[in-house]
Amino acid sequence: MIRSNAPRVTTVKAVANLGRQWTRWKTYDKSTLTIEALTEKIESGLGEDTDGNPLRIDIKAKTVSTAAGDLPISPLLDPTWIKAKRRESKDKPKPTGRFRKKLVNNPYAKALATPLRRCSSTNVLLPRFFLQDFELVKHPTTGGLWWAPGPLSFEYLHDKKPKPSSPKPETDAENPAPSADQTTEATTTPDEKSTPPEATKGSDDKAARRRERLQRGPVVSYALSCKPLIESIGTRANPQVKLTSLRNGLGAPSEMRGAVWREDMAGLVLETLRRFAVDRLISPTETMRQALKVMLVPCKTWDEVGKVDGRGCVLWLPNEESASREYATLDIDEAVYGKKITVHNLPWLFGEAEVERLRSESSIFRDNAILVLKQGSNEDMARLHMLLWRLQGYLAPAKQLG
Repeated sequence: MIRSNAPRVTTVKAVANLGRQWTRWKTYDKSTLTIEALTEKIESGLGEDTDGNPLRIDIKAKTVSTAAGDLPISPLLDPTWIKAKRRESKDKPKPTGRFRKKLVNNPYAKALATPLRRCSSTNVLLPRFFLQDFELVKHPTTGGLWWAPGPLSFEYLHDKKPKPSSPKPETDAENPAPSADQTTEATTTPDEKSTPPEATKGSDDKAARRRERLQRGPVVSYALSCKPLIESIGTRANPQVKLTSLRNGLGAPSEMRGAVWREDMAGLVLETLRRFAVDRLISPTETMRQALKVMLVPCKTWDEVGKVDGRGCVLWLPNEESASREYATLDIDEAVYGKKITVHNLPWLFGEAEVERLRSESSIFRDNAILVLKQGSNEDMARLHMLLWRLQGYLAPAKQLG
């Protein structure tokens, strides 16, 4: 008989230890482990008392407010105890080497790293950066379904401060088209309209600290981010046939068959992109204002562009009417990285109205014709580069699409 030398499990303790070696610890983001975030999450699950008031936790007194008075909380609901039991996730390692650092901060690499989506008109599979998303929204007055530009194309580029409400002008039309501001509001803040007033009672301060995040709608369609293509969708007798060609069965509800496509959709997308780009260059926030002081470098001649370190693109304000209106690049022969940089013709890119607003509200654009927008580790600067490049591609002539 051949004796087996395989290890044998002889005790219950040894059997229990076999499963421990495969244990995986769950880690949590640093922002979710603060006392304020943990308290908010616990209170959201406690609900309300018999009087309809939300239950609140007093961290210092270790009590919870109820209709019968303050009662001691369970240790399992103590934010301090929960924070001590949870492990914080480690930060991502910083890139090493000059090439990796430049790759991480490269806006074109960020554009290629976006998720893949399929164009419903051309059936082309591309990163989401090169596509324009459209979603179904309800008209603010009539309640009908309309196709509107989705929020994913303007992710983290909208104004975080709520705008004051203004009275709507009266109109005699039965189904007036929603304005650009109404469409943007309907697509970027869906959660605010769907939340009842009772759910926000007593939580205004915590809601202000909560970070806003844009989410896609239930019915979303994608098309190439190109003005001639979006204009061609509006010329069809039934635009939603192409927009919903990839949906069938339960994914194609009958309500969206009568959705309205705006005739000026291509102009609406262009107007929104231009307004967001100029708003970021004017720098409405203090963070962007401080970043642009360092990242925006004026140059008197084109030879000075090659001497700027960390150059990303050139913002050009030509005075000649015969200046090149299409895409152009500038070659830097002596450079190791960035031998070819983009030159954005701002009058062609933004239009005369937005350029006048840019010059009137920013002295650096009013006094200089050539400016270099540098690249850096600032995420806002990378998104500004991506927005300018997206606008450049949106205005590309149809002959360059092939």
